Amino acid sequence: MLASFSFTLDRPTDTRWDAQMGGGALWDVGCYPVSLARYIFGEAPTRVSGWAKTTPAGVDETFAGTLHFGDDAIAQFDCSFAVPFRTRAEIAGTQGSLR
Repeated sequence: MLASFSFTLDRPTDTRWDAQMGGGALWDVGCYPVSLARYIFGEAPTRVSGWAKTTPAGVDETFAGTLHFGDDAIAQFDCSFAVPFRTRAEIAGTQGSLR
């Protein structure tokens, strides 16, 4: 599975830029691809890895992650406040794919 959710957040005073308020791309829009992957695979991931580009205030502006599930299933996702609006997902299997 591949999924993306992003938009340009150009309001510097928005609470999503505030680490004390739980800001960041992963918490704000990254939760949707993660939730989709958990729903599709029907379980929590067994292993996760990720990379974040953070602001000087310590908030993740962009995040990319990989979730490993049983039966060698993998979900990769990205989320960001620094690129234009994107919402998409693709689920690929042995018989075809769904977008």
